[in-house]
Amino acid sequence: MVEYTLIHFPIIINDKEKFSVEIDASQFHPSELFVNIRENELIVEGKHEERNNENGTIQHRFIRKYEIPSDVQMNTIESNLSGQGVLSINAKKVPSDNVPVRRISIKPSHPSNDN
Repeated sequence: MVEYTLIHFPIIINDKEKFSVEIDASQFHPSELFVNIRENELIVEGKHEERNNENGTIQHRFIRKYEIPSDVQMNTIESNLSGQGVLSINAKKVPSDNVPVRRISIKPSHPSNDN
């Protein structure tokens, strides 16, 4: 007996070492998929038109948007398409010990009465 595991997409991993998104794009050819970044937003799009039929043209399209965490190293973002049609977008994160810390000074809102 063969067992099948049902996978629910999208799969999003956001841990201390990486950020990744996996999407079922099995209905699309690689040339019909687009991965873009706008500021801190990951935009994944798939679009294709099928042949005309007696009722008109059928078009399939999806757009998914994900917020990119602030600790992602933007220059490490890569995407891959598996033979099974799973589109994976992966990025490394800044190691937590390298995240810059900025101290904010505290200003009193009223004069002190220390006299």
